[in-house]
Amino acid sequence: MSSKPSPKSPARKSSASAAPKSGAKKPAPARSAKSQAATGATKTPPALPAPRPVHESKLAPSSKSAEVKAALATPTELSSEVMEFITAIDEYKRQRRRPFPNWSEVFEVVKALGYHKSA
Repeated sequence: MSSKPSPKSPARKSSASAAPKSGAKKPAPARSAKSQAATGATKTPPALPAPRPVHESKLAPSSKSAEVKAALATPTELSSEVMEFITAIDEYKRQRRRPFPNWSEVFEVVKALGYHKSA
């Protein structure tokens, strides 16, 4: 038998003779296992670190937060002067649309309530 292509089957063109399309990128050559090992490339991602244990304070409310909540005064326990100050600050915040007034603005409210420095 001869090694000539049969006349019925078309001859194969080599890829080097085919003109590349403009703007088309060449596919990246396949990397052998040896070249992957030489460059340190692996197919599996690196292992993640072990999860840290959850601290007890994040699981249940701490006794400190309960103590702080218990120490906060309710509006009925506040003096009339403190309630007047809180009301004046709230009014200032609403009028000027300032959710967090700075200390100079707080001092303005205190002076408007009648505070003056004694000699």
